[in-house]
Amino acid sequence: MQLHVSSLDGTPSYGDITAKIKRMPLIPAALFLFSSYSVLIFIFFFSFN
Repeated sequence: MQLHVSSLDGTPSYGDITAKIKRMPLIPAALFLFSSYSVLIFIFFFSFN
């Protein structure tokens, strides 16, 4: 994913990312979020052992 910096104030515009997310079907997006959160929980769990 690339962030395009707008020429007015230098802040990145998230239009491309939101357009990609809206084009994605619901189930792959949910699986992607679930897998990313499961990796975070996995790392968080094993950091205390």
